[in-house]
Amino acid sequence: MAVSMVSEKGTSVALWPRLEPFEYGILHWQDKGVVSKLSAAYLKKFVLHTKSKGGYPWLSYSQWLGFAKQKLHLTEELAWIYFETYGFIPELTDGLTEEKFAAMKKVTEAITTLKAGSEIPHSARKKMSVDLLKFVLFLYIQNAPRVSLKSSIVDDQWPSLEQERKSKWTEEHSHLLYLTSHLSDVLLILTHSTEGGASDCVITEEGVAALDLLIGGSTIVSKDVCSVLSLATLPSEVSKSGYSKLSKQFSASSFEVWLKSHMTTSPHGITSLLNGNRDSLAVVYKSDGRGRVLSNTQLAPCRQWCMLIASLSKQTVALQDDKLCCAHIRVQSCRHSYIYVMAPVSCVRVERCVNCTVVLGAVRTAVVVNKCENVTMVAACRSLQISSSSHCKFHLCVSHCPLILGGNSHLMFGPLNTNYHGMEDHMRQCGLNTTTDMWSTPFVVGGNNYVNYTCICVTP
Repeated sequence: MAVSMVSEKGTSVALWPRLEPFEYGILHWQDKGVVSKLSAAYLKKFVLHTKSKGGYPWLSYSQWLGFAKQKLHLTEELAWIYFETYGFIPELTDGLTEEKFAAMKKVTEAITTLKAGSEIPHSARKKMSVDLLKFVLFLYIQNAPRVSLKSSIVDDQWPSLEQERKSKWTEEHSHLLYLTSHLSDVLLILTHSTEGGASDCVITEEGVAALDLLIGGSTIVSKDVCSVLSLATLPSEVSKSGYSKLSKQFSASSFEVWLKSHMTTSPHGITSLLNGNRDSLAVVYKSDGRGRVLSNTQLAPCRQWCMLIASLSKQTVALQDDKLCCAHIRVQSCRHSYIYVMAPVSCVRVERCVNCTVVLGAVRTAVVVNKCENVTMVAACRSLQISSSSHCKFHLCVSHCPLILGGNSHLMFGPLNTNYHGMEDHMRQCGLNTTTDMWSTPFVVGGNNYVNYTCICVTP
């Protein structure tokens, strides 16, 4: 995404956790051995080691694979899933060229044929690379505890479902609390010490730029989302953020204080739609005792559009709006309802729904299903992640193997079985096609660690 220019005259700055990496970038599976090695100190060593091997600021797939297999003890398939999931974060996917998209497609197809005994095309994977610092930050947030099956209060101050219900807590508050609580670790990964030692740690402009994976920002006078670097180097902020124009580096301690002082929830997110002083321009499709359908398409820049479909009960909602073409859709806490979204959208999260049918026309990146029961999902998408769900059916046209993460049981998969006027155009807009359809090859992440799992691939 292009960085917007911001005013330099006495502006106030707001920073917030980006939605995409926390909502769509975290793989919900628990392996204590892997999680313990994704600490800030361990990942810092990985960064230093990779820099010493050359190629910085890029990380090749071969370098990541070596680290994943030797240090994290991941299988090659699972190492690729991490690499691939990183690319699904919408802000990063926008930056991928058509050539890189084609390369990812070829490797994914090769992984499928591998199950029939074919050889993995290592030459294709070696050509792929990602931003080292951003990828390491992506690995670090895999520690964010989003699913707890043993305790109502989980580690690392991640609020539980019970806490959310009592305090009107939203996921955005969870992201904010986690990020501010772990900001020191995040910056540790990005810093390097000067000759003065640990007390003189600095962060380069490249390191600050990597924070764009996790943090968005803007000035009070502008709705446009800006990079952290552009905001931290405003003349009005330089003295506070610890930036030196001479060395083009930031004092780590000053920069951390500056970040924390400006962190808040997103002015364009779900929280902004739920507060009591919601702007009169917010699009209210429905808001009554039997559910809410809200959108910020009149308030936010297009890359920040979102829609909330919440608490429907015995309702049918059909949405076909051109302004949803770039939107993030969240469907939560619905019961006994039918939901149709007939538009090319960016990403979709379906959470805590029971006895519902959700039909999605075309999703440019990922669909996440979490804590659902007896839900029928119909979707064309690039990626699907399922966690803590049971007795659900999925009719898909999906470009990559559906990922079955922790806590699932009795899942059924079948081919896409719906159509509507304009759906083919919507799929083309999202870069989807029917020639690469992997609905019948779901991949169980950490499959040996879970029991009571059933997957039946139904025929058309």
